[in-house]
Amino acid sequence: MKYLVKVLAAIDETTRIGRRDAAMLVLQYGTLYRSIETVNLLVRHVRVDTDGVYVWTAESKTRGKGIGRWRFIRDRPDLRLVTRVRAWLDDLRELSEPTEYNQNPADGEPAHLPDKPLFRALTTTGNLKRRVNATVRGLFLSGRAVNEMVKARAAAAGVSVINGLPVTSHSLRAGPNTDMAQADVPLAERNQAGDRSPHSPLADDRCTRPDASIDTGKQDPLDAIPLYGVAHPEPDTTPPSRDQGLRPIDRAHPARATASVQVVTAASFAGRGAAS
Repeated sequence: MKYLVKVLAAIDETTRIGRRDAAMLVLQYGTLYRSIETVNLLVRHVRVDTDGVYVWTAESKTRGKGIGRWRFIRDRPDLRLVTRVRAWLDDLRELSEPTEYNQNPADGEPAHLPDKPLFRALTTTGNLKRRVNATVRGLFLSGRAVNEMVKARAAAAGVSVINGLPVTSHSLRAGPNTDMAQADVPLAERNQAGDRSPHSPLADDRCTRPDASIDTGKQDPLDAIPLYGVAHPEPDTTPPSRDQGLRPIDRAHPARATASVQVVTAASFAGRGAAS
């Protein structure tokens, strides 16, 4: 969650692209969707209430076609799910399908029709892209497009790598599972939230990130091994003795050596005074 909050804070939501991406991020986090499930959502699959959002999953990897379900995602101050999804739906109501000569014709086909994709490809100016050459997905975004968006947004927020793992669209599925596991949510409930089989171990085996168990102190026992495998003697930190550096004859008569230094020092100062 804390990383998603950083990513959201770095998005300029005064732009239509920013509002679309923010809505997509919080919705995918809340549903624990795979990226392809996120972009397969239709406008009619989302219903906004005052305290949360209902999302209809028509089909998933673990459930066949025709066995859908509604899922309620409660709003919260850090995700601002209701605000962000509403803002994107408002954008869709202002958009029409582009033509060859007009990117947003006033009398064009509305983009917010119930059976239209919820998330759309946009131009840099925030209008709908023409998808005449998109023969595979048509008006729908691809899972790869979501992945590239997530990576770009994470990099802009300075969190492209978390605990040694690169951030991808799958992080929006593994991340909330990790957050719930750290909050002691039982595996069965996490599986239900992630649309997995009730007894599936995947939520723990594959989709729990090592955020809590990793040693962030960066302590490594290999630090004790000398560089290049060569041991170097410890430096001598013993303070020098008083007679260190004296001539052998002065070591035998240290008092005389001290007196001679004092005489020379006094004479040098006297000489300097005379010269000045």
